[in-house]
Amino acid sequence: MRALLPLLFGLVASCSAPTPTQRQQIQAPTIVSSNPCIDAILVELVEPARILSISHYSQSIGASSMNIELARRFPSNGGTAEEIIALRPDIVLLGSHTSQATIAALRRAGIEPILISVPNNIAESLEQIDQIAIAVGGEDGGSALKSRIEKSLDAAPTESQRPRALIWQAGGLVPGNGTLIDDILSKAGFDNASADYGLAMWDILPLEPVASNPPDMVFSPTSAKSGEHRNIALRQQFFSQFGDEVALADIPENLLHCGGPTIIRAMNILKRSKLDMRGDDS
Repeated sequence: MRALLPLLFGLVASCSAPTPTQRQQIQAPTIVSSNPCIDAILVELVEPARILSISHYSQSIGASSMNIELARRFPSNGGTAEEIIALRPDIVLLGSHTSQATIAALRRAGIEPILISVPNNIAESLEQIDQIAIAVGGEDGGSALKSRIEKSLDAAPTESQRPRALIWQAGGLVPGNGTLIDDILSKAGFDNASADYGLAMWDILPLEPVASNPPDMVFSPTSAKSGEHRNIALRQQFFSQFGDEVALADIPENLLHCGGPTIIRAMNILKRSKLDMRGDDS
């Protein structure tokens, strides 16, 4: 029996000492997100195996702020407390507008969710990336994402000429000063014309005030919900009377509300549109 003891101790030691890779997998906390803006950042920060579920909106082409094929590789949730609790995650990331009933139910189950607010400018979006990265242990990915965003801003036009532009959603909603997309628009070299029409942060703009004071450029969505295609068509017909005086460009609505990697995509579209206005093929 004594002769077997070293062998037994060796077996116990080998079973109780996982490899560094196994130790990392065991210790890495699992994550659930129920917000599409958070999803787009999260997938840039951690390995996919740690993400138990993302928002079902991220798997919808019109609502997703991330690559749709990538999003559909993950299980999805509808943001209910029951779904989240059943997954038994270590970390739960929710948008700050999540219902108090859902938050309370999670807390009763012993889960303290991390609430992520909506950024109103690029600086707040960069801070949001830091907040999420620290929460999930993805600081390296967060730093890399921030560097990519800052690089896209550094490449923005610097000339003094700043065309007046409107971003006009299908239902007539226009983002004004103090919104994230307003800050992106400014960094891309445009002035937001919404203030010329007395609009607030998010406001409805009818056609009448625009007729006497048209902007230099109008960005509209590339796709619309059912029933809104007619509104877009009428708007395009309206602006056709101004000829080359008003330039029209497409921008997806899912680029208007989220920060993170969405900023890069929005900047690329806005900068390209400004170059097109100048007839610059570079």
